[in-house]
Formats: sequence, structure tokens, C-alpha cells
Amino acid sequence: MGITNTPAPAVGGAGVGQTPPKFSQGIPYWTPTHGILYIEVDPHMNCERCGKGFEAAQRTQRFCSERCRKQAERLRHYLRANEFNPLFKEKPCAWCGTAIHTSKATCSNECSQMRTRYKAYGVHSLAQLNAMKEHAGGHCEICGIAEKDAPKGTLHCDHDHVTGKPRGMLCMHCNQALGKFKDDVALLNRAIEYLS
Repeated sequence: MGITNTPAPAVGGAGVGQTPPKFSQGIPYWTPTHGILYIEVDPHMNCERCGKGFEAAQRTQRFCSERCRKQAERLRHYLRANEFNPLFKEKPCAWCGTAIHTSKATCSNECSQMRTRYKAYGVHSLAQLNAMKEHAGGHCEICGIAEKDAPKGTLHCDHDHVTGKPRGMLCMHCNQALGKFKDDVALLNRAIEYLS
């Protein structure tokens, strides 16, 4: 394509809402600095879908018709979402590590929810969460209650609110207690002195 400074031909009185006649010089393109420029259409442009040659009506036109554009869009979405697409390469699920296709981050909605939930606590994978549970031995790391006997039957991931890094697995009561004391060691020491 080329750009020329050919003066604008008369549009022949095209009214508001009417399509002006085609210009023989090319496609009109207005710029604040140079006024109307003309972009010369490459006569050898080919449709990206069917390969048919066509005369572009716009500088960015890639398809010869609306039908070809829609077919190309449907194909693009199909190749992006279809798990049988041979172009896809497998990668591990971002949470559990199961092999999945590159069009997805996680293998299921459950993994997606778990990943979003624990990401806020600095835990980025199921393997990291299981390692923390194994380190805790299935018990709260403060009061020692077993996970099955803990409130709601589960242990919660405690994390540092300043650094965002996980610290350990606690029952709901111990986790909330640290939050009430604002993770302040001085306040905890004063509470110990008070109780003693």
C-alpha cells in the first residue's frame, strides 16, 4: 500500500447518511496535519480465509466478505477451546498438577476455586498445601487439636498479613485469635502475663 496527497475529488452531493462514491485514487484517510490522504489499495490482497483476491474497502480489511470473517472467527474459537486440537500442548493444572491443554489454567471449576481461595494466603498449588498439612501432622500448630475435631472439621492456612507468606495450619479459633491480637507479639506477651 502507498499513501498519496491527491486532492479530494468532489463527492457529488452525497447527503447525510448516504454512502459517498468510491474514489479512484484509493481509500480516503483524513489526518489533522495533512488533511485528506489516499491509501492506495493493493490489487493483490487475498482473503485470509478463502484466499480469494479482493479490493479492500478499509486499510485493516483481511477478509473478502462478512461470511469469511465469521467463519475465521468461529475457527479461531474452536481451535482455542477444543481439547482434541492437535496444536495444543499439555501443561499441568495450575492447582493440582493434572495434565491439561494450554487453553485452560486449571482442570476443573473446583481447582479454579481452590486456587483463587488459597492464592490470597500465599499458597499456589495443592502440593504446597499438602506439604504444609504434612508438616502440621494433621493438628493445629498452636492448640494441637486434630483436624477432624477442629471447628468445621478442617484446618485453616495462616499467613503473614505483611509479607503475604504462609506460616502454618491452624484451627479456626487459633487463627481468629491471632487476628484479634493483630499478630502483635507484645500484645500476646501481655496476655500471657495477664493470665499468669
